[in-house]
Amino acid sequence: MWILGPFTILESSLDSIFGDDRFLNEVIWSYKSGGVPRRHFSRKHDNLLIYAKEKDNLYNFQYEKSYNRGGLPYRFKGVVEYEDEGGWYTKINRRDVWEISMVGRTSSERTGYPTQKPEMLIEILVNAFSNEGDIVFDGFAGSGTTGVVAVKNKRDFIMSDKSPISIAVMKERLGANVNKIENYESESAKMLSIGNSVAELIYVPIDFNALHMGKMQEEKLTNWLDMRPLGAIYSLEHRMTSGSNRIFYGEGEEALAYAERIPLLRGDHEIIVTNAFGQRYKQLIRGSEKHD
Repeated sequence: MWILGPFTILESSLDSIFGDDRFLNEVIWSYKSGGVPRRHFSRKHDNLLIYAKEKDNLYNFQYEKSYNRGGLPYRFKGVVEYEDEGGWYTKINRRDVWEISMVGRTSSERTGYPTQKPEMLIEILVNAFSNEGDIVFDGFAGSGTTGVVAVKNKRDFIMSDKSPISIAVMKERLGANVNKIENYESESAKMLSIGNSVAELIYVPIDFNALHMGKMQEEKLTNWLDMRPLGAIYSLEHRMTSGSNRIFYGEGEEALAYAERIPLLRGDHEIIVTNAFGQRYKQLIRGSEKHD
């Protein structure tokens, strides 16, 4: 398995789960992106911590290009050389620092999902640690890049994510390649008022243990959410009745202000709001006939 993230401190936790003898690599994924800090070096990499469940783990060699100096052929005996627009090169076993671009604004891969990973990054991992016909699992699937890569490389896949927006993006992105979608959300008849219409609470549980709260704090938070469920807004999915999607990612008052503008739009709309504690609210809104 591999864990993707910026925090190398995860290594000690993973050692306790898999054992330090199952650690294979720390891969540095280096990329370019916007933003220039004024008081420190630009933080432009993530760390991939790779562990194997079994001692004799599957690994298919992955290669990268190593360009000759000056781009000229060496013509060493027994060394196979290749040429492309960058010059002459040899193929070497891929190293543990990867220069792979982020998903740019003009990329055909781009979905708009904020944590989307480039297909090339996931493809290296999938091809290295699985064979054709194997099942690839992604427990934090996000925009569904793992599934896309699995299909292209003749693998099956299982993906999961608790975000309703993630599920919507994956369904649209993978289409006919998704055989089954299991919905594990609990239902509730609890209702509350948002503006002049009614929203249904469709996902209830809050994991108070994960928040490390006492009973009194739990009661205060529960009461606060009952009074102002959108006060801790995390994301909002906006769907028009025509079937087109408009997805907005934001927090707090910014997202609330966006939601308040929706009734000014023409047509009928459905919104699904997720707050920071995993609660989801679905609301149908009849839009204006006078505004676009």
